[in-house]
Order: sequence, then C-alpha cells, then structure tokens
Amino acid sequence: MKNLILVTLIALMVVACDNQAKVLECLDGCDKTTIFVPVKPEPAKFTCEVHDLSASPSVTVMPNLDALSPSLVLQVDSLNNPSVSETTSLSMLLNTPAESLKTRVGLDCTANFKAHTSGTYQFTLRSDDGSELSLEGINLINHGGLHSYSAKSVNVMLDSGVYALRVKYFQNFGDKGLTLTVKRPGVSFEELIDSSLLE
Repeated sequence: MKNLILVTLIALMVVACDNQAKVLECLDGCDKTTIFVPVKPEPAKFTCEVHDLSASPSVTVMPNLDALSPSLVLQVDSLNNPSVSETTSLSMLLNTPAESLKTRVGLDCTANFKAHTSGTYQFTLRSDDGSELSLEGINLINHGGLHSYSAKSVNVMLDSGVYALRVKYFQNFGDKGLTLTVKRPGVSFEELIDSSLLE
C-alpha cells in the first residue's frame, strides 16, 4: 500500500525544468532522490492563418491578408501541397474545418527558420496561384498573379541563426498548390522546410 502511495506521490510531483527535463522528487519520508527524465520538445511548426476569400467573385492579386480575420488557424509540419485539381483541397487543409475551401482561399504562414550554418541558402517557392516569401520582413520572392503550378527561387546569404519566415498565398479557381523548399550550404538537393529546420 505504501508503495502505491509513493508511486502516486511521485507521479504528482512533476515539475517542468527548463524545457529539457522533468524532475520527480520523492517526498514520502524516503531518502530524497531526484530523477531526471528527458522530455522530447514539441517539434516546431508553421502557423498558418486560413482565409476564406469567397466573398470576392474573383481573386487575381494577393489580397491584404493583414486586414482580414482568419477563418481558421492551423499548425502544419511543412508547406508541402503539390498541385491538385479544383475539386480537391490543399493537402494541409484535409481533415480540417477548412477542407471545403477549394477556391478563393488565402494562406498566411509564419515560422522561425533556423540556419544551422552560414552560407548561401536557395529557397524555392512553388505555387498555383500567387505566393510570396519573406525573411525578416524582406520580400525575397514575389510569385504573384494567376498562373499554373510553377517555381521561383532565390539565393540568400545567411549567417547561422534564426530568421522570421513568412509565406503568403492565394488561390482563385482551377488547380492549386503550394510548396516551400530550401537547398542548404553544402547540400546538393532541395529539402522541405520542416521541424528539423524550424525553431
């Protein structure tokens, strides 16, 4: 019985310790013991505001998303939405309340990009229709207007560190898609920007 009470007390005495470990302390008259249990941090993600633009009969240029209230805010692992038809939702909207938004939709996605090393980073933004990429408030890619799924790239010299990243996107009618990748210094291939490159 005493062992059961002790286990219960230990389970209750869980305290956060600098986001890296949890401390369990035995306080039931036994020898004081501190046990460090590693805590796996939550993976960093994109925060995406989803905007229903269906009040407009047609969306041909990037709307002022800052002036709009989002219909929904999502946390997503990456911006990986290959081209799909008009009757299909973007993959990031599947199984969400925004799944029905298949035309006239806007996205405003933010994250903290982590440059692990200094050097040249090549960002590539693919979209159908318009999209924009900015880093620390500086517009790097403007892939605006109505167009099919296509790519624009930019090379940027970055010091190692963390940078505020933002992607804006709109879809009018027809096929749609949005994908963001990066080619890091010393790496010969494109990678999706996911939790390994976010902070």
